[in-house]
Amino acid sequence: MNNDIIDTVFKLSANKFVESINVSREINYDSVSGYTLVLILSDYPYIGGDKLKLTFHDVQELKLGDVNNLFDPLLKIEDVSDRQLENINFRVTELEYAMFGFWCKNFDYEIIN
Repeated sequence: MNNDIIDTVFKLSANKFVESINVSREINYDSVSGYTLVLILSDYPYIGGDKLKLTFHDVQELKLGDVNNLFDPLLKIEDVSDRQLENINFRVTELEYAMFGFWCKNFDYEIIN
């Protein structure tokens, strides 16, 4: 199941460019959530059409590289759930430019306009 989702995201992200990277978490009176990273990929130049929104939950060990240029990322999402790491099921890296890398519990994707 995970491999099907990973393959779909790989295909959808091809020839898309990084529009935004947003990292956030919620801090409440009695709890703190894990970090969520939202990555929006779109065509360039953007003249309308679909964008790919990837949301990664419970992000850990986030490493950011150079994000100042227009990048067509090569995403690698690896299922590491068999390693039995606590709250970690995926390793995400950008291979072409070393733009980012992190571990996360889960992720989802959606096509947005």
